[in-house]
Parts: sequence; C-alpha cells; structure tokens
Amino acid sequence: MQRLGITTLVALVALLWAGVGWGAVYRLTDGTTVEGDPVSPNERGVVIRGPGGQYSSRIAWDRFTQESLRELAKDKKLAQFVEIYIIEEDQSEEQARPPLPKPRPVEGRLSRPENPAFWAGLAGSSIGLLILFGLYAANLYSAYEIAVYRARPLAMVVGLAAIVPVIPQIIFLALPTRIPKEEEQVGAAAEVAAGAGAAAPVVGAGLHLAQETPAPAATKPAEPTIFKRGEYAFNRRFFETRFSSFFGMVRRDKSQVMILKTAKQQYVVNRITRITATDMHVEVQKGAAVEEIPVSFTEIVEVELRPAGGR
Repeated sequence: MQRLGITTLVALVALLWAGVGWGAVYRLTDGTTVEGDPVSPNERGVVIRGPGGQYSSRIAWDRFTQESLRELAKDKKLAQFVEIYIIEEDQSEEQARPPLPKPRPVEGRLSRPENPAFWAGLAGSSIGLLILFGLYAANLYSAYEIAVYRARPLAMVVGLAAIVPVIPQIIFLALPTRIPKEEEQVGAAAEVAAGAGAAAPVVGAGLHLAQETPAPAATKPAEPTIFKRGEYAFNRRFFETRFSSFFGMVRRDKSQVMILKTAKQQYVVNRITRITATDMHVEVQKGAAVEEIPVSFTEIVEVELRPAGGR
C-alpha cells in the first residue's frame, strides 16, 4: 500500500513537470523567442512564466510578432489586450483607378517661351514694347535735361543718347558746366568835345566877338546784357560768378540792375539775400515796399542786366 502511494506521487510529479515543459514559444520583433505561459496580462504587456518556473519581465504587446499576437489572441483573457495590435491583411486587390484626364489647352492663351532672354521677352509682347518705348523716351528726356543743366549743345547730347542710351548722360553729367565767355557790355565812352578856349587877350587889341563853345556830345547809353536759358546754365555758380555785386547786406555798386524773368512774372532785383544749390532768395522792389521772395533756378527763363539809369 505504501509502495502504491509513492508510485502515484511520482507519477503526479512527472505529469506536472511534463505540463510545465509544454509551454508555447513566442517570437519577438527583435528576432528572439520566449517560451512559457503568459500570465498577469494588462494593457502594458504580459509576463511569461518559463518551463523552470522563472518569470520574465513584462513584455510589451508591440514587441510580439503578428504571428505570436494571433496565437495569444486565442486565449480569451489575452484577446482584449492583443486585438488592437493585430494588423489584418487585406487579401482583396484594389481596383485600378482610372487615369486622370489631361488638361485641355485654353484657346487664345499665349504660350510662354522656353527660357527667353530678358530683352527678347520684352520685345515679344505688346506690354514689353510699351515698356521699352517708355524707357527710350525717358532716356531722351534725361539727355535733354542734362544738356540744359550742363549748358551743352542739345543736338549733340540728345543725338548721342538716341544712338547709345544712358552712357552719354553719365559722361556729360560728370563734365563741369560749360560757362561761355561773358558778353562784353557795350559801353560807349562819352566823347567830350574840347571847347575852343578863348584866345589870349592881346595887349592893345580891341573888342572881340565871343565864340560859342560847343556842348559836349551826349553819352551813348550802355546796352543791357541778356542771359537766356539754354545758352546759360542757371545755377549757384552762375549767379555767384556773374552777379557777385548783388550779394551782401548793402550793395556798394548800384550802377546795374538785375531783371529776373520767369514763366509767370518779372522781378526787378535789388540784391540776392540767400542762395542754395536749387534756388535763391532775392530782394525785389514792389512799389515803395521791399519784399524778399524765393526763386527756383528751374523757373528762371531769362536774366537781364541793365544800367541803373536804363530801367
């Protein structure tokens, strides 16, 4: 009887040992395998109890391969945690999508040239031609203004700019302003006729008739000097060199008067009070009063210099 009990106990132990050794083998995504029974499952993973009764650390569900996850999902206790990690393979083939229709060209639309040059691109359209015409007109106008500013021949500067744009303007703008020789004022010297002196009295001579002394010839008035725009460049240097006697608080030489003409009005200038690079302030006579006004160089059309008595 005692032998029968011992035999039964040994058989039970052998069966339990054999049952422990029947644990499943699960593959992980890193290529390793774990063997045993899954225990203590939760949303973070599962613990594997090995054949020898040892326990592994908790293994996350996403570390198991799809094949191992499907094997674990057969256990109802594990299925609720494993199903969300199983990727179902769609065996059905996707239907081929029809090709997208090609865009139809718009009628009347201009096609873009392939890699056009800048100037060729401008000349190839109406807007580009308009831009080129505007640039060419601006080129000629700038040449005209520079010719007037530097007192150079208009035909020469504008003609060169029409043939070679921009470059003549740069050259003439770099040159100094051409100031022609000042016109000599025509002043007629007063010719005083020498009066015939009375003859020396002769002792013993009788009475003599008085000779009429001829009156001195009238002095011919000096002609005014006129400076016109286009012939002269009206700027600060022009007035400082030609009208230096008009500067100062008090004019010492008042033998001449300046007549300043603009497109709208004419001024009789007593003196120049201030001058800058673009304009000057002059003192003009208005009736019995004196007034200081600013005059821009671009507004001046003509400057006339007259003798003081020839107003």
